[in-house]
Amino acid sequence: MKIRQWYFNWILVLLGGGLVVGLHADEEGGQAGAFLRYGVGSRALGMGRSFIAVSNDASAVYWNPAGVVSVPQMEMATMYSNLYFDSQFTYMGFVVPRPFSKVHNKTMRFFLGPHSGLGMGWIGLGMVGFEQRTPTGEFLGHFGFQENAFLLSWAREEVGRWGIFQWGLTGKLISQNFSGMASTPEIEKNGEDWTGGLDVGILFQPIHAPIFKAFSLRYILPLRLALTIQNCLSPAWEANNGTQKAFPRVLRWGMSYQWVLQDWIPATWQKVRSILKDSQILTSVDWEYYHSANTGIFFGMEGIFPLAGHRVYWFPRFGINNRTDRFALGTGIHVPFAHTSALRVEYAYTVHPDLPNDASFMVSFRTGASRGVSFFKTLFDRQPELGVEPLLNMISQYPHEEINGTVKILAELDPKNSERYHHLLGGLDRAEWLYRNAIEWLYQNEPEKAKRKASEAIREYGPLFGQTENPLGDLELGHYAEMLLLLNENKAASQVLMEVEKPSIRFYYLSGMVYKGLGQWDLAITHFDSVLSVSKREAPMLQSMECLASLGLAECWMKKNQYASAIKILNRLVENRQARLESDYPRFPIFKDERYVDDAQFLMGLCKILNGKIEEGISTLLEVDRFYPNLEYGQMVRGISEQFIGYLKTNDIESLNRLVQNLLEVYSKTHGLMVD
Repeated sequence: MKIRQWYFNWILVLLGGGLVVGLHADEEGGQAGAFLRYGVGSRALGMGRSFIAVSNDASAVYWNPAGVVSVPQMEMATMYSNLYFDSQFTYMGFVVPRPFSKVHNKTMRFFLGPHSGLGMGWIGLGMVGFEQRTPTGEFLGHFGFQENAFLLSWAREEVGRWGIFQWGLTGKLISQNFSGMASTPEIEKNGEDWTGGLDVGILFQPIHAPIFKAFSLRYILPLRLALTIQNCLSPAWEANNGTQKAFPRVLRWGMSYQWVLQDWIPATWQKVRSILKDSQILTSVDWEYYHSANTGIFFGMEGIFPLAGHRVYWFPRFGINNRTDRFALGTGIHVPFAHTSALRVEYAYTVHPDLPNDASFMVSFRTGASRGVSFFKTLFDRQPELGVEPLLNMISQYPHEEINGTVKILAELDPKNSERYHHLLGGLDRAEWLYRNAIEWLYQNEPEKAKRKASEAIREYGPLFGQTENPLGDLELGHYAEMLLLLNENKAASQVLMEVEKPSIRFYYLSGMVYKGLGQWDLAITHFDSVLSVSKREAPMLQSMECLASLGLAECWMKKNQYASAIKILNRLVENRQARLESDYPRFPIFKDERYVDDAQFLMGLCKILNGKIEEGISTLLEVDRFYPNLEYGQMVRGISEQFIGYLKTNDIESLNRLVQNLLEVYSKTHGLMVD
């Protein structure tokens, strides 16, 4: 149908202001396809039309076809809005994300498999009651105007350790029709006009991508980046003068971020965290560019608040953009029913500076099997050949109930990124992982690296320990105390160990080390004695703990100037010359050579000298070099043996005592836990 251009422009001036009323009418009002610029979905409208990086419902067909694959369930939606001048705007959409979980044919799997999605939609705009008159003003009757767009979308998803990349296409057929218009010399009536076009869109959710990898997964996973080109293949109307009036090509880019509130609230604010548990705030910002218009900026927010036992959700919304220089408000509610279905009712109220305000309603119905976390869990269990892909899909939907198990499996299958996965969880799981990491560094004689991990672990354990209902069991309390002990935070470690309900040998040993570090020698002796008494009743595998407790006990007696008691204990250790520490011995203190006997004989020699048995003590020290020449203290004594002999020959007791004190300081620093 060819029409006089002034008719067409005049109607579009009325309709095109819906989105861009802040612009002059001749900048967009007269552009073809203006009804497709209004936007669909009361959710998106309530967020100020900032939606391309969200696009996870039935309106994705319009906003960003890439989002069709990420809709959590099959969804049908319908929207109605009674716009200005009695125009009626309607949208209906239907999406089927991930149609089939297992497809053997490669081609079919590509188009209809677990990483694809389909969608379709219809947008209709109608106005009635226009008067038709001749150029001389003669009334010919009334006519109406209708425009329709039929949309068909397909989306595809690619998953890798770098992130999740989704891309999609929307093909569209568009019609326009002037119903009831009489034929005149100026207007040739010959039915509807049809045209077609194509939109493209992409979405990216980073996981381990470069640059983003510098940030914790906990704060990266809620981020989505998007780009769309509306009218990439541009539709066009043919005017009565034979010219083409093309739809404008519109470029949009944007991002969204879903704020998981409990991740941003200090762990010590337990009441606030419990109130806001599972509550989130979605923010979105879009930038838009097309010819003859300034860059549009759109901002929107959506609250996600659980009600009624976390089955019903309420969504308050707010949005603003510089196309209208006004705001939009919206709300929605999600109500589940049956086993796998839910009803969503959405409302949006949009304020315009020059046109009447408008309201829109949208009702959507979700049904069928979930295409969320449970879908990918089943996919991973049934199709192990997919590797980590389903697991990456699962963590991309953080937070959810399966996140703990997902992280643990991913950490095993992808050890390169193990630390990032555990950091995602935080809390006890991360604390325990950091504890194991710190102990592993101790096993490799890397105490500085171990201390760094211990410091991180303490930051995770601390808030948990401070909770009214402490979630730490005896095992975790012991681990927390070990990390504090490693950083010489002995007072804090003692408070942690006091919460242990069923003391074990390891508990007694750690307590002994803590009290020794605090200089509370009697308490340390009591706990080291408990290790020795309990170890006699339990499995012989605890030999290392026994030996270390004996060494700690001797150190305490020495600090109390009870050198004879210390010598007696150390002598028992020295008699067992071939004993080695087991590979998992507690690294408090650290023995670089995994031998304690040279330490015991070295300390026994110093105790004998301090006890007045100078010749016997020096002889004991010299035996350290003779019996253990390749061990730590054997090598130390070799370098100072001549000094001992010289002081003994000259009876220089003062210099000898200074040397002994210096050696005690070296011993304390080497073991890292003794205090003055």
